[in-house]
Amino acid sequence: MSIDLAALTAELIAFPSHDDETEVQRFIARALERIGLRVELQEVIPGRYNVLACRGEGGPLLCSHADAFPPYDHPDPFTLRREGEVLIGRAVNDTKGQIAALIAALEASRGPCEVAITADEERLGRGSQALVPRAAAAVVLEPTDLAICPAQGGFLECELRIVGRPAHGTVPQFGYNAILAAVDCYREICALPPFTVEHPLLGRPWTTLGTIAGGYEVGVVPPFCTARFDLGIWPGIDLGEARAAVLAVVERFGGSLTILDESPGFELHADAEIVRRLAAAVERTGRPARLGGMASWTDAHNLIMKGIPSVVFGAGELGTAHSDRETVRLSDLGVVRDVLQILIDDWVDRPPHPEPNAPL
Repeated sequence: MSIDLAALTAELIAFPSHDDETEVQRFIARALERIGLRVELQEVIPGRYNVLACRGEGGPLLCSHADAFPPYDHPDPFTLRREGEVLIGRAVNDTKGQIAALIAALEASRGPCEVAITADEERLGRGSQALVPRAAAAVVLEPTDLAICPAQGGFLECELRIVGRPAHGTVPQFGYNAILAAVDCYREICALPPFTVEHPLLGRPWTTLGTIAGGYEVGVVPPFCTARFDLGIWPGIDLGEARAAVLAVVERFGGSLTILDESPGFELHADAEIVRRLAAAVERTGRPARLGGMASWTDAHNLIMKGIPSVVFGAGELGTAHSDRETVRLSDLGVVRDVLQILIDDWVDRPPHPEPNAPL
C-alpha cells in the first residue's frame, strides 16, 4: 500500500524535535525497517542519534535531518494544518515533509541506496560530521522549491560590541550613542564588497541583524550595545578576507568583534554527474529541471568536505521555514517522492572517473 504523504508528515511533525530528535528518529528507523531497509542508529552525542539505512550495494546517498527549529511563539507547532493542497506546521518543509517523501520513495523503489537522517543540523551540524558514507554522490533534502541546487552559501555569524559614552537623554550630543553606532557599523559592513557581489544561482548575499540590546533607559544616552548578525558568504568569496574586512569596519567604530560561527560556500559544476542524474529524474516526471542556489547552510557542506559531491533539492520555499506559517504544497512533496524513486531505480553505478564535480 502506498504511503499517505500528508498523514505521514503529520505524524512526523507531532514529535517535538527542537531540543532532542530521539523519538522522531526511532519512529523513522521503524518506518525504514518496515519497508525492508537495513537500519542502525549512530550515536552522535550522548542520547542523540543519526538514522543510517541502506538497501543493496551502491546507489546515491539521500540525506535529510530530523531536528527542527524551536517553535518560539508558534500557536500550535506540532499539529499539521491543511488549507487545500497546502500543509502548514513547524518543520513541514524543513524537513519533515521531505522525510515523508523520502520514505514514500523508498517504499516505491527497488534500487540500492544509502539513507542518512541526521541529528543537530539546525545548530552545529554534528550529525553530518559523524557520517562515514560509502556513496559516490548525495542529494540533501531541504526546501528549494524543486530547484536543483549545486551551489550553497556560507556565512559569518558575528557578535559586535560597542562602548559608548553616557549623557543626559535630552542632550544626546554630549554622549556617544552605542546603539546608533552599532546600527551604523552594521550597515557599513553590509555594504562591503564580499556581501554585495551577486551570484548567478544565489543572487545577492543575505544579511540579517538578529538581535540588538543596549542602554539603560530612554533618559540616558546608551553607553553600551551588543548586536548579533549573520552575513551570507557566496562561493568564490575568501572567508578570511571577508572576516578581515568586517573587523576593519568594527575597529573604525571603536568596537570589538567575535566570530561565533563561520562556513565557506561551495559550488559544484553544473555538469557534475549528480546534477545530471537528478535533472534527468526531474525531467522524467514531466517537469523542466531548474538550477538554483541554497542560501542556507545544510548538511551538504559536511558531505562536500568529505569529498562527496552533493546537491540540495526539495519541496517548499525556504522563506517560510522557521516561521509561524511554514508551508509546503502536498503536490510538491509528491514530486519529490517521484523524483527520488526514479533517481534510485535508474541509478547505475559506474567506476570512478575524472569529472568536474569538485567544489569550485
